Amino acid sequence: APLLIMVTHRVEDIIPAFTHGLVIRDGRIIATGPKEEVLQESILQAAFEVPVRLHRTNGRYWPWLAP
Repeated sequence: APLLIMVTHRVEDIIPAFTHGLVIRDGRIIATGPKEEVLQESILQAAFEVPVRLHRTNGRYWPWLAP
């Protein structure tokens, strides 16, 4: 299969076919590795500096701002 690289600020755009992730903030790598390890609330909160909650359904991740 061909190598695919996707760049997004929207977690919900990441389709199940992607297996790994990389999170960058201010030009520095915050997290890299398997998608399940990288797409964590604490990592996304550090990257975006907002309280985030994640819900996973059918291999897709859906974020919302935490109260």
